[in-house]
Amino acid sequence: MRTTMISNTILVTGAPRSGTTPMGDALRHLPGAVSLYEPLGLSGDGRVTVRFPIPGEPAFTEETFGEVLEDMRRFRLRFHKQRRPVERVGWMRAAAVRVVGTRALMSQRIARLTPRKDTLIWKDPMAVFCVRHEASHGFRSVITVRPPLAQAASYKRLAWRPRTREIYDRYAARFGPVPEVADRLDELEYEDVGSSALLWHLIHRHLLRVTPQEAGHVHFFAPQVRGQDDQAAFDAVFDWLGRTMPAAVRHNLVRRAAASGSGSPKERRVHDWNRTSAQANTYWKEVLTEDEVALVEDINGGLWDEVRAHIIAHC
Repeated sequence: MRTTMISNTILVTGAPRSGTTPMGDALRHLPGAVSLYEPLGLSGDGRVTVRFPIPGEPAFTEETFGEVLEDMRRFRLRFHKQRRPVERVGWMRAAAVRVVGTRALMSQRIARLTPRKDTLIWKDPMAVFCVRHEASHGFRSVITVRPPLAQAASYKRLAWRPRTREIYDRYAARFGPVPEVADRLDELEYEDVGSSALLWHLIHRHLLRVTPQEAGHVHFFAPQVRGQDDQAAFDAVFDWLGRTMPAAVRHNLVRRAAASGSGSPKERRVHDWNRTSAQANTYWKEVLTEDEVALVEDINGGLWDEVRAHIIAHC
């Protein structure tokens, strides 16, 4: 059966640990909106076989990207086998995933059953290299931007280590080398702070490729760059979309602003819904050592200045 296709698609993306989840959660409150959770992730569509797929690469051709995007809009993605490693999530959760599926699969089931839907919120940090394809494929992107020190602290807190070399090799084959990353891979590939800093560099070097002509399809959510509090920053996103901020979103922002604390969540807790962007972007001071701060600033300090200037000038 051929399902109705939703044409109004909003991609929420950015580097991992940059705030795509709270942004996706806010946008899904729009009237008529449904959301898909990380369909390009490793538990997402079966045609995606690499981390951070790049449209046009051999593993994810432009044709494949177009087909996957259409199937997203028709809620007929074909998912990988739904599994989670027991050693990472525990046997109870691993068993539950085998029975009911991951959040990615469940989000499609819920979206498919939701009546009167007209907007798709595609929340997916793994889709960050799909940015710049908005005009040709008919979607808009909200890109969350987090300072490099805050992102590195988040990776360290969670003990995550991105596979930056594999991602870089594919990116370099598609767009050419990025010496600032290539020259440090051997040294930092297996360090959580160093490798995450290199991934931040690679992703934001790509985002700087957004031209003034393409900027109309892209909105950078970067309160720390624009000097905004969360309410003003989220208001700007909804204004850019031509929509009014839902009351539930405004209520949540007020609640977060009233919360106290450093913004540093519990160890290994992935998402904390009780902190503001300002708190999330400053708790690195409690997490990173002086040497780690120096390392991240050495890799990304100059690029962070470029990113901020780019956002202010063009977006």
